[in-house]
Amino acid sequence: MAAFLKGKKFILCAIAVIMAAIAAIVAVSFTYAAYRRDVLSQDGATVAGAIAEYERGEAFRNNVKIDIVEENGSFSVSELSPGDLFTYNFSVNNFKGEGEEVRYNEVLLKITCSFTFTYSYLKEDENGNVTVIQQSLSAIQILSQEDGTVEVAPNVSFIFGDSNIVTEEGDVPGYYNPENPSEVKAVQQTDTIGGIDQYTQKIGFFLYPAQTDSGVNALSQQLGFNVLVPSQSAASEEYGEFRLNVSIKVYAEQVTNTNPGETS
Repeated sequence: MAAFLKGKKFILCAIAVIMAAIAAIVAVSFTYAAYRRDVLSQDGATVAGAIAEYERGEAFRNNVKIDIVEENGSFSVSELSPGDLFTYNFSVNNFKGEGEEVRYNEVLLKITCSFTFTYSYLKEDENGNVTVIQQSLSAIQILSQEDGTVEVAPNVSFIFGDSNIVTEEGDVPGYYNPENPSEVKAVQQTDTIGGIDQYTQKIGFFLYPAQTDSGVNALSQQLGFNVLVPSQSAASEEYGEFRLNVSIKVYAEQVTNTNPGETS
């Protein structure tokens, strides 16, 4: 009998330990839930919001405003002729909301804007066969070389605020810091896709919160670009109408472990 009771006591003790463990887990769960409900709802325990908003601007063909249909940062412009100038302006803002409650960016953001420009036209051979020719546009200036290469101006130029941007070969742009202004630099990366060179241009800058300790209050960064449709030469075929395809991607990365006014 004593042995049975001893065994029963062991079982009861084991059950008590298990119940205590379960009770502890439940208590911790309710305590954490209460913490989130009671503490995070207070002003002193909020999560900073990271917001970067791409805002469409206006498009122009030869300085005449035109309408474009944009979807997911990409659009096409038709009825372009050789020598036409296409201009597009836009902005990246540190707030979000139009017709709703405005929300402001509360952290330091590193913004990278990526662009690709391609144009296409129809080419007819001597047999009447028509093919679609596609080419990518570059923002790099080709200088004259000793081998006789002529100087070629870039077909794409960028505008950052009120300044023109110099484009260089590379992968990472120079990130503009509004609290420590320096020369803005765009870069161009070349990839070969389907035997055709594909040019991707990138511009970088820092987007500060709506208000920093140093007093900077930058709500928006204005950007834009000009695309010059290649002109036909006397030695080239009659191009006819061009179609320009533009892709814009805006990447926002939160910069952590920095003090107000610092970017690294």
